[in-house]
Amino acid sequence: MKQDGFFLPNPRTRLLTLCFSVLFAVLLLVSATVGKHQNLLPHAGSLFADETGVPHFLFWQLWLPRALVAAGVGAALAVSGCFFQLLSRNPLGSPDIIGINAGASLGAVAVSLVWVNTLPVTLGALIGAVATLVLVLLGNGTRNRFSLEIVIGGLAVNALAMAAVQFVLTGVRQEDAYLISVWLSGSLAQRGWGEVAVVWTTLPVCATALALLGRPFAVMQVSPAAAAFLGVPLKKYRFGVCSPPPYSPPPPSLPPGRLPLSPLPRRTLPAKFSKAAAR
Repeated sequence: MKQDGFFLPNPRTRLLTLCFSVLFAVLLLVSATVGKHQNLLPHAGSLFADETGVPHFLFWQLWLPRALVAAGVGAALAVSGCFFQLLSRNPLGSPDIIGINAGASLGAVAVSLVWVNTLPVTLGALIGAVATLVLVLLGNGTRNRFSLEIVIGGLAVNALAMAAVQFVLTGVRQEDAYLISVWLSGSLAQRGWGEVAVVWTTLPVCATALALLGRPFAVMQVSPAAAAFLGVPLKKYRFGVCSPPPYSPPPPSLPPGRLPLSPLPRRTLPAKFSKAAAR
């Protein structure tokens, strides 16, 4: 149920959460045990007993780490997309609108070609994403809320970064271009328990922080006056692109405990109807 861009609580939320959690566990088990040419479910006993067998190697060294990495990365994308939709008040909003993905791609390409064996490619992608966000915020000027200027600046940065990536791909050797394209497209090949540890130690921390910020921002998107009435400290959360429009306190004559209501806009009749009514 949705009202004025704000999702109201659904009494079936817990039931849906439980159903999707069970479905997630089942899909994770299937992806870690069922392959294209081999099924490990009939050999479930040897997965924990025989450490030298092929099923044990496939499950513990190849399929299970890749399934956990895919699940963690998918969860991270879902959380970031959900929070970005909350900030932009657009159910179709995503970080690539302001050029975050393109900036990360450019940073990864720069590290893989310029600073080879000096910085990890993932660190280069993070630096590119942060640099893109800084450029977009600088282009927003002194406006401390998500505005149309951020989207326009993000589209410009996105086009510039993608043009730079395509220029690099056309100027390097074919082997290097292939490796860069594979990395930019994303792959679970050669992913192991090291990547699992990185993803599943970072994701809970970031998700918890965003969950703590989610409810105040959701109330502030409805109305700053409603947020102040419910006890949300507006000055604490008024920063960056997350800020709502400036809040003006209610007039002194308003009774305590009542929310101010904005007057309805006046509708004026066209001139020809006004003249007809005057006759």
